[in-house]
Amino acid sequence: MQHGAAAMPFVIAIIVAVFSALLVPPALAADASSKPWYAGLEGVKVVSPSDNVQQVVDEVFKSQQHAQFSANRFALLFTKGEYKDLKVQIAYYTSVIGVAKDPNEVRLPHVWSLNGDEGGATQNFWRSI
Repeated sequence: MQHGAAAMPFVIAIIVAVFSALLVPPALAADASSKPWYAGLEGVKVVSPSDNVQQVVDEVFKSQQHAQFSANRFALLFTKGEYKDLKVQIAYYTSVIGVAKDPNEVRLPHVWSLNGDEGGATQNFWRSI
């Protein structure tokens, strides 16, 4: 009886491991440890001051500049740092978000959103800063 009682935690551990493996596909488990949460989300751009940020920002702006009725959405997430010479134009369906522990840790000195060709509030309310 002693061996049976001692083996019980081991058996329970194996049962838990088998059910865990069945519930979480290996591809998902591998992805979770090796990729950031936004991997595969085309509309999420996470950048830091050391990246080629101007190119990312300009590409998003060009794709959304005249996209008033587009289904595409973009979130530009700026990590901690100062983006001194960066010029951020915000177009349709684009959000600019600073992500750091303190809001003062993300500095974007040149951010603007122009109204569309015809102006008016209906040309700018699909944007956020």
